[in-house]
Amino acid sequence: MRKKIYKKIMRKDLGEIDIICKKDARRTYRQKKLYSKDDAPGTQLVFNITKAVGAYFPKSGYCLGKLSNKLLVSICLLNEKKEEIFI
Repeated sequence: MRKKIYKKIMRKDLGEIDIICKKDARRTYRQKKLYSKDDAPGTQLVFNITKAVGAYFPKSGYCLGKLSNKLLVSICLLNEKKEEIFI
């Protein structure tokens, strides 16, 4: 069920949530190759997960730093499937 929700969220333009999540993703471990550029795989993964969280919890939304980037990155590195990280 949540895999379908995740995929639906990723197809949407969420406006302000997208902008905030991109800013947060860009601040994550820039010294590491996985996160060194805006289009790097790790940066995209952080963006996708934070976007999904912001959309899934619309009352609280997403704000910069809401999820601890260190915690989020650790989870991302351990799990290859974005949908499973979101769950």
